[in-house]
Amino acid sequence: MKPNIYFGRIGDIWKHLLLIETITAESPINVWESHSASSQYRLTHSYQRDYGVYYFCEQAPYSSLLKNLTYTQLLDNLVPQDQYPSSPLAIMHTLQKSKSSFVFCDVNNDCLSNINENAIELGIESSRINLYHGDGLQYICLLYTSDAADE
Repeated sequence: MKPNIYFGRIGDIWKHLLLIETITAESPINVWESHSASSQYRLTHSYQRDYGVYYFCEQAPYSSLLKNLTYTQLLDNLVPQDQYPSSPLAIMHTLQKSKSSFVFCDVNNDCLSNINENAIELGIESSRINLYHGDGLQYICLLYTSDAADE
């Protein structure tokens, strides 16, 4: 399996920023992610990341809107440590003090192990985390139909 090379690029930044600000505003009870990948990556420079995460972190303090966002503050804490939060870590970090439960799916066990390690570090109870190794779309559909049948 190829490693994720897209993390920290400009599109990734805006995708996560929108996701995390929506989660911050809505505080959902359940978060289900069908293609989670790792929750954290070792941050290295590349021309795409220099234009993405590094540029964003450099410029965000000059924006009255961006500098106070939840996602910006998470980046401010992790980027100086050469760490990049992917969506599972950003989601869990944002909702760690809530009662939210999480489903993270991936075909790579190493990714799921990374998510589990971060959940433990954040103090999230194991009962709130469901890690599924396999086809995430199929599993989410199964959960959704099961959840809908319970209503």
